[in-house]
Amino acid sequence: MIPMTLTAKRPIPALRGRLPAALVAMLPTLALTGVIWSLSSWGYYALVSAMGLESGYDEAPVLFAAYYVALAAAVLLVFRPVFWGLLSRAVFLSHAVAMAPILMLYGAFVALPLLPDVSVYRAPSNPPEFMFASA
Repeated sequence: MIPMTLTAKRPIPALRGRLPAALVAMLPTLALTGVIWSLSSWGYYALVSAMGLESGYDEAPVLFAAYYVALAAAVLLVFRPVFWGLLSRAVFLSHAVAMAPILMLYGAFVALPLLPDVSVYRAPSNPPEFMFASA
């Protein structure tokens, strides 16, 4: 005999009243993400200006790689409460295995000259710096 608790159907809660509450609950996270992204961009241009560089990605790639690794570590610390308890070793390793091919493709895309040079005539009037960065 099957217990009644397993066969009873529960009504699915309507999203009608809950959707705005969920969006309001997400606003601090979205705002913090926007602030961090803006600070990241501002920090890049502040470093380029402070060092007197024309193109930070080309002229000091190791410095800017270190800058973005430090920024990623800071973001991980800021959002650590969100990840706490969600990332076990097995979950982390499965994510790493899934991301490895994608990261290798990104590395090949950056390291190999797969794309033609950007046309100065077709580029936007104020193009982002990475459009003209070399591998």
